[in-house]
Amino acid sequence: VGSGRGVQETVSTQSTWGIIQLQNMYSIKDKTALLVIDMQNDFCDGGSLAVSDSCSLVPIINSIRDSSAINYVIFSLDWHPKGHLSFASSHPGHKIYESVIIPQTNVKQVLWPEHCIAGEKGSAFHPELIVKEDDLIVKKGTISYVDSYSAFGSPPEDTCLRQLLKHLGIGTVFVCGVAYDFCVRYTAEDARKLGMQTYVVEDAAKPVATKTKIAADKSFDLLGIKRIKSSLLISCLLYTSPSPRDLSTSRMPSSA
Repeated sequence: VGSGRGVQETVSTQSTWGIIQLQNMYSIKDKTALLVIDMQNDFCDGGSLAVSDSCSLVPIINSIRDSSAINYVIFSLDWHPKGHLSFASSHPGHKIYESVIIPQTNVKQVLWPEHCIAGEKGSAFHPELIVKEDDLIVKKGTISYVDSYSAFGSPPEDTCLRQLLKHLGIGTVFVCGVAYDFCVRYTAEDARKLGMQTYVVEDAAKPVATKTKIAADKSFDLLGIKRIKSSLLISCLLYTSPSPRDLSTSRMPSSA
C-alpha cells in the first residue's frame, strides 16, 4: 500500500501541471472569476421557463468552483418584480413567445411565462448548487420594464458587475450556467467588450435551441471569446492559487 504522502504528491503534481497548461494555452496571468449565470429553479428542469437538462450542470459547476484556477465565484440571479413587462401575463391579448415593444425603452421584447419573481421559490438557486458565504451575487431584471439577459444589465439597469470586477482586479472570467445562447452569451459578450479575457465553459452551460447556440458560437468566434471544457479547470483543484479569495479587507468603492 502506497503512502498517503506519495498519493498527495502525485495528485498535486498533476494539478500543478493542469494550471500551468491552462496558463500556457490561454495566457492567464491575472485574477479570475467564475460567473455562474441564472442557475435558478425556474430555469432548471421542472421550472416555469426550464432549459432542458439544466440540472445536469449542477455537479459540474460545483466541481469547477473549487478549482484553484478560480479566485472568485460570482452568481447572477434573474430577480423580477411581479408584473414584469417581460411576462406575457402583463400584456392582455398577447401570448407567450410573442413580441411587443416596451414603450419605456423602445426595445422589442419576447414575452415569457412568469419566472424568477423576487423572493419566490422559482427565483431561488437550484437546491444542490453550492453557494458559499464569501461568494458574490448580482441581480438583474429588477426594473419592471427591463429584461436584462446580461449579468452586467441592460440600460438603464446596471447590476454593478463591471464595477465589482474592476474593484477585485479581475481580468479573466469563465462563464457558465443557463442559457448558453441567451444570458450566458450576452454576459460573455459584455465581458469581452470590457476588455476581459473571456471563456465560456461549454459543458457547464446548456442552450435553449441548436439554432441560437450556433449563432452564439459564431458571435464568440467573432469577438475572440474562447470555449473550453470544464475538465481543464477541474484538473487544477489542488493547486495553491497565488491570489486566494479574500474579501475580508475589501470594500466596494462608492462609485466607479
